[in-house]
Amino acid sequence: MKATHLALRSCSAFLSLTLLFGLSSCGSSTPTSSASASEDAIVASSVAEPPLSVTHPFVHSTATWSTTPAEIENLLGQSPDTVSFAGNGKKKYTFSNIECNGLNGEGYFIFKDTLLCKTAYNYISAQPFTEESTDIVATLNKTYGTATEDKSNVLEDGSGVWLEWTTEDVNISYFYYPNEDNKYELVLAYELPDSKIPATDTSDRNGDFRIGFWGDNVETINKYETAKFEGISEEDDGTTMMLYSGTVSGRSNTYITYLFDSAGKLYQCFYGFNDTYSGAELYIAVYKSLKESLTEKYGKPASDERKNLSSLARYTDEDIALQLGYSAYRAVWKTETTEITLIMYNLGDGIETTLAYTDPNHEEIKDTSGL
Repeated sequence: MKATHLALRSCSAFLSLTLLFGLSSCGSSTPTSSASASEDAIVASSVAEPPLSVTHPFVHSTATWSTTPAEIENLLGQSPDTVSFAGNGKKKYTFSNIECNGLNGEGYFIFKDTLLCKTAYNYISAQPFTEESTDIVATLNKTYGTATEDKSNVLEDGSGVWLEWTTEDVNISYFYYPNEDNKYELVLAYELPDSKIPATDTSDRNGDFRIGFWGDNVETINKYETAKFEGISEEDDGTTMMLYSGTVSGRSNTYITYLFDSAGKLYQCFYGFNDTYSGAELYIAVYKSLKESLTEKYGKPASDERKNLSSLARYTDEDIALQLGYSAYRAVWKTETTEITLIMYNLGDGIETTLAYTDPNHEEIKDTSGL
């Protein structure tokens, strides 16, 4: 995953440069009269028809939008292969043995607390299965009417189908196409629109970093962080990294990383600013702008320095030294609960700017597995 790779690279670079700088971190019936007609109209207008998301079942499952996580295993008659975080308080339950119109594929169900928000079915075959696909589309058309959008580019074998149904209550996407592995793939997805999903209340989550407080676990961050979820990974040393992306300080291309120690407690977080500029002098200007904003918030930095990583830095202009990796920049602020480090560097992969938040009271957990 590109995002995970970038986050790991930023984390590694931050740790390396921290050591280099020498500082710790890291219904109707027929009316019989005008009066009854009027009454019927009043009743009809006061009773809303159930939404499609409630009345219509899924093609690939007997589950309904009212199915809860506690019910899904019994309903499907199997345990999920995986239960994973999906961001914004959601969890994803994946099942590998789901039958849809005679096709045995994989399906998943995403819940926010007990609310089913999205479900999808996926089937892949080396051979086309156009007849089965046509039957599924016919079922969808019968249930929801003609597709709202038809983006199909139908091939001779009948694949190349791309249809979408958009209603006030549910959005549906259907794909049947040859994939990049030269196999035939079917994807059917049902998803509630955002307006049908309760917003996450973060009013009491003014944390040490965004909505996170030092010592929080992965479940808590998944519940409250509303940025786009990119993934989660467990490292060889037992630590866990949760990665999100979003806009920070007006910079849209920013990775947001939460790090947890081997006991599962949050102890360090990063912003990785990945916007690119035409010259090193622009990176320096952005760095200085960020530093100014942080100074306004936290006061004068405890340390603020430009460090030469090569003796050649003395013979080059400031921007060229940064461009060539001859120098790096770092500023540090300290509060009662957090150490904030802004760092800019080029270790061979281009100029990068990272803003790290660290729990200064975190104690490294010693590995006693070999004792």
